Amino acid sequence: MLGARVPETWPGADFARMLPRLARGAEQVSPGAESTRLLVHTADGSGTVEVVYSIVPAYRGRGLASQATRALIHHALSHPDIRYVIAECLDDNLASLKVLEKLGMRRVGRAGGTLRFELRGR
Repeated sequence: MLGARVPETWPGADFARMLPRLARGAEQVSPGAESTRLLVHTADGSGTVEVVYSIVPAYRGRGLASQATRALIHHALSHPDIRYVIAECLDDNLASLKVLEKLGMRRVGRAGGTLRFELRGR
């Protein structure tokens, strides 16, 4: 539909695990919203958004994840109602762990093999 060529390596295991959750979230987004960039569920008043990303293997190691995630975080925290940005990462995904730590996110929990990160805004 978009005319994009999707490599067989996409989505990776981490992102494939997140796709059903993203699809459920996208169903709750208002028409015209850019659900693939930022999902904000304001009904619960938590002031929290989650960033999720995936980079096709051929483009990894170029700083794209850091650059894109930094922009998502900046955009999210520019909204006055947003106080926290969270992210989850498998504990063996060293590249993503490096990205999240580089962006100032701190580890706040673990559930099995998944680490939870948080960045506090204002």
